[in-house]
Amino acid sequence: MDLVAHDGTCSEVPEPTAGIPGEPATGIPGETATTGALVDEARRLFWLACLLCGDQSRAEDAVAEAIARVWRRGQSKPIEDVRPYLRRTLVNLLAREHRLRSSEARALVRHGTPGDVPEVSSQAVDYVTVQSALLGLPPDQRVVVGLRYFEGMSEAEIASTLRIAPGTVKSRAARALTALRSTLEGG
Repeated sequence: MDLVAHDGTCSEVPEPTAGIPGEPATGIPGETATTGALVDEARRLFWLACLLCGDQSRAEDAVAEAIARVWRRGQSKPIEDVRPYLRRTLVNLLAREHRLRSSEARALVRHGTPGDVPEVSSQAVDYVTVQSALLGLPPDQRVVVGLRYFEGMSEAEIASTLRIAPGTVKSRAARALTALRSTLEGG
């Protein structure tokens, strides 16, 4: 499945594979249950990272970094439930990167841009339109939408993963859906 559009963005959502959490994915000697769970989760994480950042290269880098960090942590101290720990690590990495890029963008605005931005074609495919709408959401709302509607997590699971109140999850989801509806309906 081709996951990259011609502009380097993630163009299709890969089908997440379930895998068996905690079971080694290969017969590699010395592989722990944590390692197996990380391998099983990599494709799912890539999909989530694409949804959150919209760029294949950045998504791959974030997933690799999240897996490396969790794997190192798992070597020194066993992680009871790898999936939420891994997702939280990925979300934190992407949030940190977003803050950095935002500050760089503000600096460009203050000091001027190097050139004109090329015009985007109006003949966008549906998934590009939805992806653009998702990327237009604030990061906190985009994370909630990704975890709720694409990962299938409950409000309580999202609240636990993000360490926020369940009411905050509900309000972020409601605001995100309102914004998406408005954007996608052209209003």
